This record gives sequence, structure tokens and C-alpha cells, in this order.
Amino acid sequence: MPAPRNLIRTIPLHDLLAGRSRMWRLLGELVVAGLLALGILLAIVQQAAADSDQDKEEQSWRKDWDVSLGAGAIYKPKYQGADSYELNPLPSFDITWRDRVFVSARRGIGGTILSQEEGKGAGGGPVDGYSVGVALRPSESRDEDDDDRLDGLGDVDLSAEAGLFATLESGMFEFGAEIYQDVGDGHEGLHGSLSVEYKRPISERFMLGAEATIDFADEDYMESFFGVSSSQSGRSGLTTYDAGSRIYNLGVEISARYQISGGWSLYSFAGYGLLVGDAADSPIVEDEGAAEAGAFIVYTF
Repeated sequence: MPAPRNLIRTIPLHDLLAGRSRMWRLLGELVVAGLLALGILLAIVQQAAADSDQDKEEQSWRKDWDVSLGAGAIYKPKYQGADSYELNPLPSFDITWRDRVFVSARRGIGGTILSQEEGKGAGGGPVDGYSVGVALRPSESRDEDDDDRLDGLGDVDLSAEAGLFATLESGMFEFGAEIYQDVGDGHEGLHGSLSVEYKRPISERFMLGAEATIDFADEDYMESFFGVSSSQSGRSGLTTYDAGSRIYNLGVEISARYQISGGWSLYSFAGYGLLVGDAADSPIVEDEGAAEAGAFIVYTF
């Protein structure tokens, strides 16, 4: 199944551990959101089981499951608009059942509702394959202790967000769209992206990719990460600022995947994002442009 954007969720470890009261509230929110996701997944599993009953070919568990485990790190700005950087070590895991249900560091918890793979009836035109699905994943967060520039702004709590994603494949191009809503008490907003990716195999072991993205968000999301309220202004010394809903970031990225041997592979990427519009004009932002790079080693079995 083609993976949606945000290949690696970049939640710093200290954000996961900071604030006991926040964690108890977050646990309650995740239980509610998890029950909702579980209901969605059970419906997907039930449909998959029905499809499996119609298929007379027996499949082993190795054909049903795809499992990848690994680790790596990402070098990125401390927050959106920062001019200082940090290195975040991160785990990588991706468990998929029959190309339908997944639990992943990249995508959260979710599954595909509709899908068609190349060579199974999707061809005959410009479309080679497509997928539409739902997911529940950790939200973006920000701690005012991350950088001196954020002093007095308060935290944007880690929460959970639920949403939809869709991909469409045509030749070596993959077009993607996703939209997610905070379902807890984090940024409380709606945000998403549109993307187009070009993938080209160089050899049996080596794959190169290039991707361009456009990120957009509603007013709640923009106010959480780029706005400055009157109370925040009094505490931080920054001027008050209202950030409206709009496109806020343009990004490009190149990636490479190399199969080392057996099930081992190395994935790396480097990208550049440019804040635009109200995001770029925010007094919180120190640098409108941001580079980002990462590398992960993964074992698939």
C-alpha cells in the first residue's frame, strides 16, 4: 500500500515525557480516540475477512503480514520557524496486515477503505493504482522550553488527530492528499497537505525519489503555532498577531532507499520547507526557510 506523507512522525522524546498532568489528560484522550479507531479497524478487518472468505487460495501468515523494524534520527528545526536545530533519535516500525490495517511510526494506526493495486484492474488508463484510508496518529506539539523565542507562549500539548488520506499512482508519479483534525486538546485545528512524488528505480536495490508538497491549515491550527494572543504578548514581549487559515508551507524533498542485504535496507532523505503567508509574517518565526535531513536503517521480515 502506498504510504501517505509524513513518512516519519517527529515527536521529540522529551515532549512525550514532560508534564504529568498533561500526560494523564492525554491518556484519557487517547483512550477515547483509540476506541473510535478500534471501531474503524474492526470494520475494515471484518470486510477484509469477508473478502478473504471469497478467495479460495489459502495464505500463510507471512503473506498476510508485512513487518519492518528499525531506528534512525532526524535533524530539523526545534520548532516551525526556528533558526536553531536539534537531532532527534526516533524508532521506525511498520506493521501491516493484508495491505489493509497498519500500526506504524510513520502513519499511526489506521487502514485502507478503498484500494486498487497496479495489475489488478486499475490499469487501462492513466491511473495505475489508488488507495483511500483513515488513520489516528500523534499530533504536532510544541514546548515553550524548546527555545528562548517561545518563552511566555505556553505549550501546544501533544494530542491525537484523526483524518483521511488518499493516494493515486500514475506511472512513476504518486499524487497524495491528507487532512487531519485534532481530536484532543492540542492545537485543536484542522490541517493537511497535497503532494506529488516521483519515484525511479536505479537498480534492483536502489530507489530514488523526489517530492513536492503544499501544506494548509485552518485558523485554530495557525493560531496555535503562529499566533500571539494579548496574554502571550504580555508574557513574551512579542507583538500580538492573528494568523488566519491558508496555505502556510511549501516543501521539496529528495529521498533514497538502498537494500543492503537480506531484509536490511537504508532509507535517507533531505528536504527544504518555506513558510509563506501569515506563517512567514509571524513574530514567532525567526527563519522562514528550514532544512531537514534524516536516515534510518530498517529490517523487513
